[in-house]
Amino acid sequence: VSLVQTQRAERAEREGRERAELANERATVALDFLLGVFQQVEPGNGGREIRMVDALARTSLDFRERLAATPSIAAALGRTIGLAHSALGDLEAAERHLRESLEHYEQVRSAQDPARLQTAVDLVAVLLQRGSFDDADTLLADVEASLPDAAAPPMLRVAAVLRRAELHRIRNQREIARDMLRELLDAPPPIGPEARQAWFAHNQLASVLHQLGDLDAADGHYRLALGEFERRGDLRHPEALTIVNNIAVLEASRGRFAAAEPLFEQLLAARREVLGEAHPHTIGTISNLAGVRSRLGRHREAAEAFRAVLAALGERASDREPTVQTLLSNLATAEREAGNLDEALRVGYRVLAARRDALGESHPTTLMTLAMLAEAHRRAHELPVAKERFDECARVAETQQPPDLVNLYRGIFGRARCELEAGELSAAERSLRRCGELHASAERAAGDKAVLPPAQPLLDELQRALEQAGRAGGAEPSDGGR
Repeated sequence: VSLVQTQRAERAEREGRERAELANERATVALDFLLGVFQQVEPGNGGREIRMVDALARTSLDFRERLAATPSIAAALGRTIGLAHSALGDLEAAERHLRESLEHYEQVRSAQDPARLQTAVDLVAVLLQRGSFDDADTLLADVEASLPDAAAPPMLRVAAVLRRAELHRIRNQREIARDMLRELLDAPPPIGPEARQAWFAHNQLASVLHQLGDLDAADGHYRLALGEFERRGDLRHPEALTIVNNIAVLEASRGRFAAAEPLFEQLLAARREVLGEAHPHTIGTISNLAGVRSRLGRHREAAEAFRAVLAALGERASDREPTVQTLLSNLATAEREAGNLDEALRVGYRVLAARRDALGESHPTTLMTLAMLAEAHRRAHELPVAKERFDECARVAETQQPPDLVNLYRGIFGRARCELEAGELSAAERSLRRCGELHASAERAAGDKAVLPPAQPLLDELQRALEQAGRAGGAEPSDGGR
């Protein structure tokens, strides 16, 4: 027994010494890395003007080679570098470092190791931002398969659920996302109000409710999400600014564009100061502000802003990334409203191809882009093409389960405009009356009334056309009076 006890004690001492040596080595590496980052700001290396993202890139290149033989340390440091790049908005570098970190963890840790799983969840978040939805889905499924056998902390499990809900939302499975998030927020033990995931879950649920047209409920959850940062007195935190942005977008969805403009202006000033000019969130705010100004009739000003952002992005402007797709779509809309129809169609078909590839033919955002293009064809007096595009939008929207009533409305309303211009008065009246029914009674369409043109003004125009045609003795037979 004495010998066994001695051997156990020796083994425990040896393992403790190895852990201490590993911890000391990690601390030394971390200190060296930190010193390497700050050495980049020496005058000979760029001085005060060097960007943090560049300092990270220069230092991490050296450490990648140095740590090749120590995967456990390379994994931990790589994840830290990847998260830093993500926070700075350099998503391409973030993905690269997180992938390398995950590969290192897979060399030295089991599939159920919490550190490996957390790194995978972090990578999923970056992939979703970059528009790599299939890759994100595959990786997240691997995490979900490993979690039941893992001694993972509760917040890691919550993070995996949040990413799955986000993927459901992106893929237009909004009711599933809504139910997952509500269950998460209501489940015992609840997510504590101080946990980061609490604000994220409320913000995510608000986004889903916003898209479903339940604007009042969305506003309530946005306010709950912001409440955590208000309690901490930290309203300039980047994540708090994200919620403020979503509240401003909600105001625009309600048609309150004059109220939304100053909110976006204030947000843009804060994001430029906190995140910098090139950060994706800053770029998104510029895009949202330009979109509001376009809604207020300043289309040329808006188009110039969208073009300037795309030019600043340069080679980083990959059409697969959702941020770039939004910029292109808004640019096409602004060009259309400014009367530059050739340019609107050129840019519009570019973003339509990107969204079909990334999201699929039936996604609401893809159909919205199709309707935007159809309207550009209508304004170019290409009525047969415009009708074809509007019909495609309505047909695909109606076949969804449940039907996508907002894009169904867009398709039918656009066709009605084409029919009215072509003098097809009976067909126009049928289309417009169906639009009136959708606009008045469909809850989902009602949530977007601010961005859907009402049918009644066109019905009034149709009635005038019928009366004029009747006086001329050449009226097309109508299907009934008003």
